[in-house]
Amino acid sequence: MTKSTTYLGEWEVYGLDSRSLHSGQKPIYRLQEEGLIYREIRLVNWYCRLQTAMSNLEVDNKELTGRTLIDVPGYANKIAFGVITTFKYPIDGLNETISVANTRPETMLGDTGVYSITRILNEHVY
Repeated sequence: MTKSTTYLGEWEVYGLDSRSLHSGQKPIYRLQEEGLIYREIRLVNWYCRLQTAMSNLEVDNKELTGRTLIDVPGYANKIAFGVITTFKYPIDGLNETISVANTRPETMLGDTGVYSITRILNEHVY
């Protein structure tokens, strides 16, 4: 590991050069090839404020049967949970649309593209 000379206020930033990064990844790949560790797509508890995943032990789970308003720290009003919204994007150059379901429809305003496993669309939505 090489020490970076970058300082952000009181924070000292460290980084890996490409050689150190490769040597750190090599044992991980070997363990994966030997079947001792594996990669899997899983749901995680993402903490937006800290930009990190949290353990299941640190999270209070709540089963919802439908739209539920919940107090969320940092928000003045209750936030609706348990709602999924479906909307359609037009496909550039085609007379077709693609449906997208999302629990956070406000994020659609920042969408610039859609990726589909069944059909790859490298087009921009408008």
